[in-house]
Amino acid sequence: MRLPMSTLIVHGDSPEAFVENVGHYLRAGQRLIYSRNRWIAGGVISIIVLSIFVVVLLYAFFVTASPGFAVWSVLLGGFLAFSVYVFWWSLTPPRPTETQERIPSLRP
Repeated sequence: MRLPMSTLIVHGDSPEAFVENVGHYLRAGQRLIYSRNRWIAGGVISIIVLSIFVVVLLYAFFVTASPGFAVWSVLLGGFLAFSVYVFWWSLTPPRPTETQERIPSLRP
């Protein structure tokens, strides 16, 4: 998955699989490699923390009626939705390409 500042590459679908994060621009050439367990733990913790921030900001908006809280909760809510999507995408098994569909021996 190509992101603005890096590229995520998921290698394999087994418990020994790992995620590689290749940097661009200021981080050009840097590769960060995460084990599958660390990637799952980090993703779950970050989604929980971000969800708590969104809930607290929504609560503050309903209590104070300040539009600033609403703006921040919408922005963080959008970032939370994108984070959940990237995390879900990184855990799905790879789909075969058209060539792999036509030639079954090339499948992973």
